[in-house]
Amino acid sequence: MVLAAGVAGLIASPARGESPARETIEGLKELAAPASHVEVRFDLGVLSTFRSDASGAELRVEIATRPDFWYGLGVSTIGTAAMAATQGEPTSASSSNSYTLSARLFKRIGPVVLSAGVVDNHGGAGFEFRGFEDHVRFEVLGTTGSPTGGGATARLRVGGSVQWYFVYAQAGLLDAVGGPLASAYIGGGLRWSDPDLLGTLWWLRH
Repeated sequence: MVLAAGVAGLIASPARGESPARETIEGLKELAAPASHVEVRFDLGVLSTFRSDASGAELRVEIATRPDFWYGLGVSTIGTAAMAATQGEPTSASSSNSYTLSARLFKRIGPVVLSAGVVDNHGGAGFEFRGFEDHVRFEVLGTTGSPTGGGATARLRVGGSVQWYFVYAQAGLLDAVGGPLASAYIGGGLRWSDPDLLGTLWWLRH
């Protein structure tokens, strides 16, 4: 009996010794798991201000390696139209477009999303509240300059959106401090995502 118990103890000892190692391996796998899936989110939106001479569009791509942390890249265009008339000449219209770039880091803490980086070619930071599986969003975004390159040295954008499937409607103020009435906007857009970019690339490769 003693000999049998000793043999059983020797056999059981490695199993107990392997437990911490197994836990360590599982922990490393858990840490590496978020980076093994890359979700790409696309956001294509258009807006028009209450002034008839200004409208814009934005394409934003978010690359999420973790549910609570991601990168965002975007390009925006703002178009303005002006009417001009000279004595004895018919009225003429002219338009111009300016393009701006954005690159931000996003950190999610519950329903709150914080961001910082480059916004419309200027430094900026944002606070966003999301609810109902991100279908309802409210955002406050501050930048150190105006996207049109005017005399404004700072800008505070306040807005929100409501999404239904892939389609969303948006409204807000492009500049809540400098010109709230002139910069009020409404618009819409599309949001969709690739839940596993690495898996899609693997499928395409094979």
